[in-house]
Amino acid sequence: MEQSMQGIKTVRKIAQTKFDETDQRKYRQIRVAAYCRVSTDSDEQEMSFESQVEYYTDKIMRNPKWQLAGIFAEM
Repeated sequence: MEQSMQGIKTVRKIAQTKFDETDQRKYRQIRVAAYCRVSTDSDEQEMSFESQVEYYTDKIMRNPKWQLAGIFAEM
């Protein structure tokens, strides 16, 4: 707020910055992480783990509103 000569406070409106569609997507991305785990030591489970990592990485990367924050893994 600004104060005028007569002691009356006035509000100054600041114009909105215009963004094109590309800028809006960039600034509105949500950071997303995936949690992948296996519960046993079998080879079959190891393939499952790799499949999980691949699936979630692909899913997050395909969504323009998401940014991959990381893959958290428990083996």
